[in-house]
Amino acid sequence: MKKKAFSLFELILVVILIGLVYSLVLDKINIKKNIHIKELKSLKKLLPLDTKLIVYDRCQKQNIKIDNIFKNIKVYTVENDSLKEVEFAPYQDKNGNIYDVCLRFQKFQNGSITPYIIKQNDNYVVFYPYFKEPEKFSDVQSAIDAFLETKLLKEFKDEY
Repeated sequence: MKKKAFSLFELILVVILIGLVYSLVLDKINIKKNIHIKELKSLKKLLPLDTKLIVYDRCQKQNIKIDNIFKNIKVYTVENDSLKEVEFAPYQDKNGNIYDVCLRFQKFQNGSITPYIIKQNDNYVVFYPYFKEPEKFSDVQSAIDAFLETKLLKEFKDEY
C-alpha cells in the first residue's frame, strides 16, 4: 500500500504562493495606523520612509492618516537671503475634487526630506534636506541663517 503525501517541492511551492498572495493583498489594503505627531518638528522622525504627505483643503485634510498639526502654517524656501512662500500645485482626491495645497512634504527612501522653512504661529521650523534633525526658531533671521548654512555646505561639498 502506497502512502500519499506531498513532496518537499510541492510544499515549498505552496508556501511561496501563499506569501505572494499575502503580500499583494496587504499592499492593496494598505492598512496604516494613524501617525501621532504632537509638534511639527517631529514630522521627519515619525513619517515612514518613501512617504509623500499632502496637506490640503485649507490645511484641514491630509492624504495619509496623521494628526492634524498643520493649522496656521506657511511654507517657505529661501531665495536671495529672504523667505519666499512656496506655491504648490493643486491636489485631486479620489473623487475628482480639486483642492489648494498648503504643504507637500516628502521623506525619501534614503531618509532625506524636502527642505522647507515652515512658519506656524510665531515659530519657524527648519527642515533640512539631509539627515540633520529639524530645528525650531523663534525669529525668522535665525531660521534663514540655519537653512542657508546647510545649503551652502552642500554646494561647497559638490564643488570638491
